[in-house]
Amino acid sequence: MLMNLAQLIAQPEGNTLDFKRDLSSLAKVVKTIAAIANTANGTVIVGVADDKTVLGLKDPLKDEERLARAIADSIEPLLLVNIQHASRGEQSVLVVDVPFTHGPITSAKRVPSVGSTSGRAPRTPMLTPRRSRSSVARRLLNLSTSKRFPPSVAAIWTTLA
Repeated sequence: MLMNLAQLIAQPEGNTLDFKRDLSSLAKVVKTIAAIANTANGTVIVGVADDKTVLGLKDPLKDEERLARAIADSIEPLLLVNIQHASRGEQSVLVVDVPFTHGPITSAKRVPSVGSTSGRAPRTPMLTPRRSRSSVARRLLNLSTSKRFPPSVAAIWTTLA
């Protein structure tokens, strides 16, 4: 992260910076991330209100996992974001660095709401298959064979599988 949390929050929201109170509307957060990837490099900070009040997250590790899964399951092609934890005083937030991506990035119309904070259970249970490391590596390898990534990156990804 090039800037600290205070410097990021001091900036105005725009095409490359967005504040989200929490993950209660996970679909909106994922759509914002996809929009930033289509526009420019940017950042989404989860745990900060639009008026720049740092609200923090109750369980940042659980929220990070929920967000990472939603991004992996809902955005096509696979988008590699950097999710970091940051804090101001006792309040912990997530800082999502989103890279610009050539080609259209799309988010699914429906983001899985497993563990949502709405309090209501979904009418039909959504079963989300777990992706193994090798399946994620295969998707990354497929991306690397396109014009988006150099062959050297493909070699690194295959060794991680």
